[in-house]
Amino acid sequence: MSFAVLHVTKFAGSGSGGIGAHIDRKHTPKNADPARTELNREIIPPRSSSMKKDIDERIQEGYTSTRKIRTDAVRAVGVILSGSHEQMKKIQASGRLDEWCQANLKFAQDKFGKDNLIRFTLHMDEKTPHIHAVFTPIKDGKLHYKSFVDGKKGLTQLQDDYAREMERFGLNRGLKQTRTKHTTTREYYAKLEAVPPVELKKNLLGQPKPGEEERLTEEFKKMKAAAIEKERESGRFQGAFRAERQKTDKLTEEIEKKANLAAKLENMIKRLVVHKDLNLLKQLEQVFTKPEKKTGQNRSHGRGIS
Repeated sequence: MSFAVLHVTKFAGSGSGGIGAHIDRKHTPKNADPARTELNREIIPPRSSSMKKDIDERIQEGYTSTRKIRTDAVRAVGVILSGSHEQMKKIQASGRLDEWCQANLKFAQDKFGKDNLIRFTLHMDEKTPHIHAVFTPIKDGKLHYKSFVDGKKGLTQLQDDYAREMERFGLNRGLKQTRTKHTTTREYYAKLEAVPPVELKKNLLGQPKPGEEERLTEEFKKMKAAAIEKERESGRFQGAFRAERQKTDKLTEEIEKKANLAAKLENMIKRLVVHKDLNLLKQLEQVFTKPEKKTGQNRSHGRGIS
């Protein structure tokens, strides 16, 4: 099954500089193919070449509160929009990538506000096509991140809504609230770069063919990236399996309790009807006719109760 991917990152203070350089390709990441960078697309033209400057300008325009902005306030939010690698490649191959981009743009504008969007950039030079959206969380003249993503429940709802919009592209909702450890973008890239270079057999001159070592190393990285994706998918399924197993165990326990109770009732009925057990009958009468004990609050201590 192919999944829709929506990942959210908060940026406070001046912490958006690094991601801005990444999105605008002021430097080329090690996992990106420079030959395909020209395929990247700015779906929303940026105001300037500096994302930090664009964020500051948007806040000056939209922030109308008289309160001073806190130094730790969330000034921008980054959202990665994508899907499982195989399905994203199918979307691209079928000529529906533009349609997918426009559906994502409408989703982002509806959820985050058209005027709040600072960046909306398609990256095609990495392994899987994906969109980087960046918006300022301005609502009613205030910076208020929770108006857009209110905790874990808010993020879950946002991912639910995104998955519904992506269903027509064959991308489905991932498993909810599994205990799979989240892999950050930095960790993901680190795993790729940890792949050792491929050792080549040397020719008679003691040298590999020109460019062969680099090519095979990149191919091996692609294999490693695919393995990481499968590892993530396996973790999601394992989390769902554990959750279902817990439900099954709890249901089994309840069934056993009810079966034991039914057996006890059946034995009592047999003792009463067949064996006419008078002792059991007296015990039951005492249980159902036993007067309630008076609590300390209800005792009169020789005085009338008012």
